[in-house]
Amino acid sequence: MKYTFVQQEAFSVVGKQETVVYGEGNDTFEPAMWKQIEAIEAEVKPYSNTELSGVLHLSFTNDDGDIDYMIAAATTQACPDHLKQWDIPAHTWAVFHVEGKRSENMLDTWERVYTEWFPISGYELAKAPEIIRGVEEGFEIWIPVQKGKIQN
Repeated sequence: MKYTFVQQEAFSVVGKQETVVYGEGNDTFEPAMWKQIEAIEAEVKPYSNTELSGVLHLSFTNDDGDIDYMIAAATTQACPDHLKQWDIPAHTWAVFHVEGKRSENMLDTWERVYTEWFPISGYELAKAPEIIRGVEEGFEIWIPVQKGKIQN
């Protein structure tokens, strides 16, 4: 797995948000707004005006296991009334590079991050959204990380 560390300053995103409920027979991540993904991406893309460019897909797991999911753009513009804004604090991000545009490549890399990379990395997941960003050669998976606690 190819990855780099990025020290990202605080930033804001604006976009469409949905909470995906887990449990009670629902063990798949399929936001309803995926049915309108192209229209939503086209709506938020004009707001992208930072180095973290393009359309971003953010997910944040709440304490109850539900996932807040957002299709958004990083921006310095004011959030219009019909969109939501998330303010993301500064973090260290492990950015994993996924070759190709196939979703299976992305899902495989994401699984390997948690089953292979995290256990030996010395890092743990930080409390911030995970981000997927499409780039020319494939995808980037941005995982917020912090140094792990020393185990005795």
